[in-house]
Amino acid sequence: MGNSCSIIGHVKNSKGKVVESKLWNDLLHHLSDRGLTKEFYRVGTDEKFLDSVRDKAKFDENGQITFNSLRKLANIDIKQEKLLADLNKDIGSGRMDYEEALGKLTNFNRNSQFNDEFMATIKKVGNQYELSVVPKNSANQAALEQEISNRTLRDRLMYHLNKAGVSVKFFENDDKEDGRYSTVNARKAADGMYNLIRIAHGEKLTSALAEEAGHFAVASLGNSPLVDRLTSLLTPDVQKKIFGDEYDSKVLGANSKRETAGHLVGKHLMEEVDTDTAWDKLASRIANLAKRVFYTIKGDDVMKDILEADNIAKRIARDFMSENPTGSIDNALEIRETLYSSTSSLNTRVFRGVVNNLALTTSKLKAISSDALSVKVNAILGVAESGRTTAINAAPNTSLSDIIALDGIAEAMSMISDMIGQGKEINNLLDSVDFLNTADFYNNMADNGRKLRQVHTFVSASISLQRLITEAIKVLPGKESIVGDVENVQVTDSVGNIQTINLKEVTRSLSEANEYLLAELINKEKQFYLKFCESTLGSKYIYKASRVIWNITKKKRNPDGKTRRLMVQKGGKVDLSSVLESMESDINLFERYLGSMSNNPDVIGQIADKATKMANMQADNLTNKAWDELRVLEARFKEIKGIEQSDLFERFNDGTLTGNIVSEFHWGEYERNWKAFKDAEFENFKNSIPNIDDLTEFEKALRWDNYFRPLAKVWHKNNSKWNNNEMRYVPNDQYRNYDFDNLMQSHSGLREWYNSYMQLKADLDARLPEGSTLAVRMPQFKGTFTNIVKNQNVGKSKAIGSALRSKIRDIFCESSEDTDFGSDQTYNSEEEERFANNLAHEKENINRLPLYGINKLKDMNELSTDIFHSTLAYAGMANTYLTMNTLVDTLEVGREVLAERKVEGDKSEKDRALTKKGTSRAYNRYLKFLDKQVYGVSSSKTVIFKGIVVEKVISAISNFASRYFLGGNVVGGSVNTMTGFNEIFKEAIGAEYFNLKDFKNANKLYFSSFGKNWWNYGKEFKEDRVNLFIRHFNALGESRTKQRNWDTQDPKARRIYNMFNESIFLPYKSGDHYMQSIAYLAVAQRTKLYDGNDNPISLWEAYKVVDNKDTYDRKGGKTLELNGTFFKHKGAKKEYDMIKSILSQLENPASAGPFGAVIHLTQEQKDYLSNKGYNLADTENTIHSLNDDAYNLTWNIDDESAYMDKCREINNRMHGIYNNQDKVALQQNWYGNALLAMRGYALGMLERRAASGHYSVALGRDVEGSITTLSKVIAAGFTDSMGFMKTMRAICLPMTKRAKLDMYRAGFSSNQIANMRRNFGDAMLISLQVLLKGLTAAGGGDDDDDEDNAAAGIIYYFANRLGREQQAYNTPTGLWTEATTITDLAPVGLSALVDLGKMAYQFGGLPFADEDDSDFYYQSNKEDRYEKGDAKAYVHFWRMFPYLRSVYTFEQPYEAAKSFDYGQNMRAR
Repeated sequence: MGNSCSIIGHVKNSKGKVVESKLWNDLLHHLSDRGLTKEFYRVGTDEKFLDSVRDKAKFDENGQITFNSLRKLANIDIKQEKLLADLNKDIGSGRMDYEEALGKLTNFNRNSQFNDEFMATIKKVGNQYELSVVPKNSANQAALEQEISNRTLRDRLMYHLNKAGVSVKFFENDDKEDGRYSTVNARKAADGMYNLIRIAHGEKLTSALAEEAGHFAVASLGNSPLVDRLTSLLTPDVQKKIFGDEYDSKVLGANSKRETAGHLVGKHLMEEVDTDTAWDKLASRIANLAKRVFYTIKGDDVMKDILEADNIAKRIARDFMSENPTGSIDNALEIRETLYSSTSSLNTRVFRGVVNNLALTTSKLKAISSDALSVKVNAILGVAESGRTTAINAAPNTSLSDIIALDGIAEAMSMISDMIGQGKEINNLLDSVDFLNTADFYNNMADNGRKLRQVHTFVSASISLQRLITEAIKVLPGKESIVGDVENVQVTDSVGNIQTINLKEVTRSLSEANEYLLAELINKEKQFYLKFCESTLGSKYIYKASRVIWNITKKKRNPDGKTRRLMVQKGGKVDLSSVLESMESDINLFERYLGSMSNNPDVIGQIADKATKMANMQADNLTNKAWDELRVLEARFKEIKGIEQSDLFERFNDGTLTGNIVSEFHWGEYERNWKAFKDAEFENFKNSIPNIDDLTEFEKALRWDNYFRPLAKVWHKNNSKWNNNEMRYVPNDQYRNYDFDNLMQSHSGLREWYNSYMQLKADLDARLPEGSTLAVRMPQFKGTFTNIVKNQNVGKSKAIGSALRSKIRDIFCESSEDTDFGSDQTYNSEEEERFANNLAHEKENINRLPLYGINKLKDMNELSTDIFHSTLAYAGMANTYLTMNTLVDTLEVGREVLAERKVEGDKSEKDRALTKKGTSRAYNRYLKFLDKQVYGVSSSKTVIFKGIVVEKVISAISNFASRYFLGGNVVGGSVNTMTGFNEIFKEAIGAEYFNLKDFKNANKLYFSSFGKNWWNYGKEFKEDRVNLFIRHFNALGESRTKQRNWDTQDPKARRIYNMFNESIFLPYKSGDHYMQSIAYLAVAQRTKLYDGNDNPISLWEAYKVVDNKDTYDRKGGKTLELNGTFFKHKGAKKEYDMIKSILSQLENPASAGPFGAVIHLTQEQKDYLSNKGYNLADTENTIHSLNDDAYNLTWNIDDESAYMDKCREINNRMHGIYNNQDKVALQQNWYGNALLAMRGYALGMLERRAASGHYSVALGRDVEGSITTLSKVIAAGFTDSMGFMKTMRAICLPMTKRAKLDMYRAGFSSNQIANMRRNFGDAMLISLQVLLKGLTAAGGGDDDDDEDNAAAGIIYYFANRLGREQQAYNTPTGLWTEATTITDLAPVGLSALVDLGKMAYQFGGLPFADEDDSDFYYQSNKEDRYEKGDAKAYVHFWRMFPYLRSVYTFEQPYEAAKSFDYGQNMRAR
């Protein structure tokens, strides 16, 4: 039975299994005495005793007498209080939810052995029920019955209310305070609801019953914004007016506003009062709403619920009193609160569509401009959404939600309709884009672009909404339609006025207004973008030369009427308007993905490219100007003794950087206190609204604003003062920074320097959107490794570790300085936007120009304290934003205009988008171009775990590969430079953009600075004329990289770092420097200008080196500038002077007559104005046009940009695409970027040789590939126009005048003639290198001089390499060999990792391998390379080691050539 430690009674049950005895356990539990338990257990198991009481006793499932029967029959003395305490403990009495309490109650009353004497009951306490065991009597039974009846009735009422779409939260709220409609007052609620239903069905009730119905209406419609508006109006003064003399005797309770509202609505339910006041209007509206809602509920249902609630309560409470209780918890809980959320109604879906459309439209408009229009649309969103979304979400798919949704739809559409139409806001905005006033248009092009975008955004949203509503209200058999009277929708404004809206009429009139406005908009967009294109190009036409083209389809006829494979296309002017209207053929796949925008056959795309490059050049010029200012400031700062740059940065008391510059106030403390205050109040705000998660983001923001605004005023009163100049709060005197005054006074000249710097910073700040940053906020860019180490107030080793982790994170993870993924930086970060969910924050990023360096770094230890470096980086960002901001709206208008353009047929891009074919490649290329060149999205961004960005990992691998394969590769760098020289030489032979003389002079200029270049190696600035020329025109495409990497904290250390860092790429970078610069210098030699005396001068000679000075003549290095005014053609100075004379008279007339100003023009001046078509009566436009004429006669910034575009395009064709501005579309994803790494040369080579014919805006003429031209010349040999001899002359002697004349007569263009010269150059150099290779091939004798052999071998090696380079894109065999390289789908970064892995494998296995293992040891000899038994790992390592890798080639050039050929041939196979 047990053991000595614990005796537990056991018994066999009916199945013969030994189990614990319930009798034993109950005895021990209730008696709490083992002795008594043993004694009574013996009694209860005694057969004689059991036989004597068997007819009176109850037995458990084990066949033993129950404890309760034994207690009574054996007279066990247990007091009732003790037994009740045990039973309450056993049942787990206490407060709990209704369902849990009812479950325990049912279980006890049905199954307990004590249920003949005791019963479980519940009592409502607040929002919970208190469960307890009590004596079983009629009073306790009646109380239980009432509790269950009240709760059941409440649940049934909630069921009907939910079904009708009425909020039931007022029940829960009243439960908390035992209010009017708490559960204990369920019958009162039922009466109020029943009376309200009766009124809704037209019955007349007494005033008392109507008031009760009014109270129920106010309570049940509490989520309606109408109720909120009404209660907000019911101030004590208003309550007195409503109740009159009864006010003082009226008992209104704790919530007087709610009581008054119920009284007022009751009156309006019975239509006993007028609607003169705002509160009466709202009460009437609520009464009407209540009638509409409660009309859907039957009064009989409420009466049935009252009776059934009583019946359920009786069954549960009374059946337990019977001998065989049958009460079930399911009876009590069969009616629960029901939410119908499986499928939203059409009203709700349409309402949400309207709200989402308005939210997105608001975000788009804000991205364009945060002006009044975006604010107004946001206000429409607020009116439509505020209160309604929450109410709909509380009871979706119900009659109430349908009513609320319809109200919101109607009100929003009415407000939108009020903005569109003749004389209305949106139409007026479009009308303000004036095309008649030329001067106004060009001066306000950016502003006009913004207006057109705003109108387009708004009208697109309006059309979308109008179509949505029109379709929703259409009534057809079997079609779902909006529920409600759409022709009579009543809404109430903020002051209580009721407005009736005919939604059907609103959508009809809106449709007409939209149609008219859209037609006007499309017309103006086309006009605007056409004028932009003409202005950018400098002409209304492109001038196409006559040229020979393929006639593949034989659909076109030659002038002689015959159709041939070749035909002559006559040259002439092509209107830009026609190019903007349609494209005869789409661009091909190469041009879509692998061609730069400047080589795009789509002229409109090229013009957009030209405009963005112009903007970038202007930004670079402004940044270079800021750089020059900073260099002067740097020189001045160095003259101030005893101060470091880091002393200028504000710090907290613990030495941590605040992110600000030192100033007269401690802004860091001020900002920190403000943030702490705001954070604390935000937590208080959230805690003050229990149901905050039920509110929409808009409602949360509105409530937060109302909550926080008065608190903020108090905080500012104690901590701030208003600055009228800055129009913002600034710290008050308690934040005075006395250390600042001491710092300024203790260093002579520092305050003057400080003021100069702050002026520069203010100028840069002004170029950003208003409110982007603070005047004292330092540019938020990260410092160098050493800078980060110095910033930290910790041990050196810890600081180094922290800085190292920071730099490694920046390589692979998301960073505030990433410039390839666009930017979402604003003055308020996502964390500061209190209620901005992810979707809302994404909406804010729609088409946003990138900003960098304005949001505070998360870790201030990373902040750069090199004030000159960070300010220059900031200037680059600000200037790019400034110039791109003038262009972005125009290019976005272009997006819409091109969507209307027809490509390859009759369908516009919009129509094509609806077909399987989709939009054209030309249109998609334009969109990708906007992403890259305007919004800074150079690549997609794929974030994986812990912020690691896949694209940055790929980029890091590609950068490693370039260092791995190109680092210290003297041979590769030499071949690269020689190939570049050859390409430039061939371009000079072509003589299209510069000739051999220009080439020679360019080399002379370049190498004149060669010594200075090397002497200044590693310096940040090289101030000879050639290098300043290269910097001025950004010939190397490195301006922005250099601007961001400028380091001034330790110039000597920086120079040493630069020397070592750049030395690894020296063989390639030195060659690239030469290759990229020569074209600029050669074209500068070819470009002729004229000075004021009409003397010709080259572009190179037009610029001079000057000292870089500030306004006080303080110097800081050298810079380049034009040496006066120069003219673009001979005789232009005379025309320029005449124009200036006319302008002088127009702007300053000498006299005035009776009809206005009188001017005296010469006949020549009159003829000029007449020929130009200028009207003197239109003085403003004439002055503007004359100024344009004068400007266009001189060499100006537009010409500088065109010169840069031309040189950049020439370089792209010769050397490949490596500059950031011409990156191809394929590089805008991670794989394409990795695939094209170290293969940019191929894109230029293919373009120069195989491009199809098209007009080049950058080069100002029709161009095509040289081999494309060659194929046409060969084909022409079979025609009468050329014939065999002329064709051979064109191929073999293209330099001769005769060949040139023959080609002109056959219809070939000057570009095609130049191409034949390029082909001749290709053939000549290939032949020369074959000849050199043959002359220097290794001989068979043994007596050759070793030194001669070495020299010949080196010549042989390079002739072999260069020959292959030349043949690669010019001969079939060369192209076949090269194709394996350019079509290899494995990115070069992967190849580097594989090779590195192979080396690691060789080193890892070396200690364990035998010398005869060919995986790890060489099994043969190779002179000067390895010997048998040498470890492959070490040979592999030294073969890839910078600089040493090239030794073998110079020692064994013939073997090196043989190895190279073998590798190329194997790859080709």
